[in-house]
Amino acid sequence: MRKFLLSTIIGLFALAVAPARADTLTFNFTSDHCTGGCSVGAANMGTITVTDVSAGVVSVHVALATGFGFVSTGAGAGASFFFRLIGNPQITYSGITTGWTIPNVVPVNKQNAGTYAGDGLSGEYEYALACDPPGPPTGCDNGGSAPKASPLDFTVTATGLTAASFNDTGGASGSPFAADVISSNGRTGLIDASLSTNPAVPEPTSIVLLGGVLVFTVRAIRRKRSV
Repeated sequence: MRKFLLSTIIGLFALAVAPARADTLTFNFTSDHCTGGCSVGAANMGTITVTDVSAGVVSVHVALATGFGFVSTGAGAGASFFFRLIGNPQITYSGITTGWTIPNVVPVNKQNAGTYAGDGLSGEYEYALACDPPGPPTGCDNGGSAPKASPLDFTVTATGLTAASFNDTGGASGSPFAADVISSNGRTGLIDASLSTNPAVPEPTSIVLLGGVLVFTVRAIRRKRSV
């Protein structure tokens, strides 16, 4: 009986503390492809947070570091933000930040996986957004003039889409995201983002389960003492 009780408690505890499936992924802009360098010594030039909203619906939040802005220098085939998705689905955008548009839009607000240039490599990225029309206050001019400040927010919907779908490293650069930017030093070009390593955070269900393990343990001990 004692061995059975101990094994049961250990098993329940292991289930309770096991990392839950992540519903949020964070990507950092750490790869600098600007001519002469845009990073100004900064290890992280911005962050992309990708969060599961519901089945097939994912929100994206892009925040550039201080001193950076979105531009359209031609390095990205007229677009300024690029990403890839595992499986290359047709996607539907919603909630896009004012001043951003969908290149090659398929009515209504849809985009198919395409061949958007990035890092000078044709077809590097599959999806893109453009900060149009050019010029202040809503868009970014060519050549780095009138940069558009972050953040950029939007939501993407597709069958089977999850936050993990955005971690597609199959492109030539191995990076799932890129942005055409200008830095505080006046240099322009593309920066790439890759997945950041985040510690697993227990979800509420894990906490509840852990509480149940403790209650079970206390009751089992009381029963044993009363026998």
